[in-house]
Amino acid sequence: MKKMVGMLLGLMLVCCSCLRDEIRPCPPLQVSIGVKDKNYFNVDDVERQGLASRLDEDLPFRSYVSTLYCALYELESGEKVEVKPHMEVDNEEKIQRITFSDRLPFGKYRMVVWGNLRDERPLEGDATDACLEEHDASLQDIYVAADTLEYGYAAYRHTVELERTKGKLIVLAENMPFPVAASVKEVSQVYSFVQSDLQYDEAITHRTHTPWEDPYRMLTETLMGPSVEEDRSVLEVDFLPEEPGGGRASPENIHITINRNELAVVKYVFTGKGFEIYVLVNDRWEAQHNMDID
Repeated sequence: MKKMVGMLLGLMLVCCSCLRDEIRPCPPLQVSIGVKDKNYFNVDDVERQGLASRLDEDLPFRSYVSTLYCALYELESGEKVEVKPHMEVDNEEKIQRITFSDRLPFGKYRMVVWGNLRDERPLEGDATDACLEEHDASLQDIYVAADTLEYGYAAYRHTVELERTKGKLIVLAENMPFPVAASVKEVSQVYSFVQSDLQYDEAITHRTHTPWEDPYRMLTETLMGPSVEEDRSVLEVDFLPEEPGGGRASPENIHITINRNELAVVKYVFTGKGFEIYVLVNDRWEAQHNMDID
């Protein structure tokens, strides 16, 4: 009897050992990152004016976004549990894949991804929001994605898509009365902070000084946060002459709207008596007349 019991115990140990060996390790959390906003919403209207070009939507990822920063947070506590710091996209893949630690416990998490930041300085606090203006961020076409992920044995693959945080102002000038060295632009009531869920905060006046490459015809492109309200941003432009001490040309101010992932296009045409100002609206130039600016 004792011999039989011993044999049974030995057999059980062997079976348990075999079963344990067959249990596969838990798959790590894997996130595929795509780009949603590959083109501006109204790029076709602007392209018909010869002022922009639609990008092929099947290009490598880095044709749209060249750097990534990823952070993972425990959903309930908000604790940051893992960070993938500033990463250059150096491959030709159309989707970027991030794999987190295989020691990460199963559970619910929130993931935040930033794209096109030159470094991490614009990220505020726990990296769930970013300044759009400081530390070179004003020059960058910043993207963001955020989502809640449930990580488990059968749910370890997820996908997020990056969205553009800014709009772009295009200013075109024609028939200028003198060679122009540069232009100074101010756009009031635009946001300077964005949260990872594309909520915005802190209105500012965005100021830029742009040298001209062609002193008689110019086109400038300026990235900035969206307007606080429709038709409430005021655009003020000064054209500065090449001649030292020469008088500047200052067209009247106009109301414009900067929208996320849209192109706002304004054209100034000097007529000899002053400037005619046009705004591109749905593939049509609309003249701006007698604008009352508060």
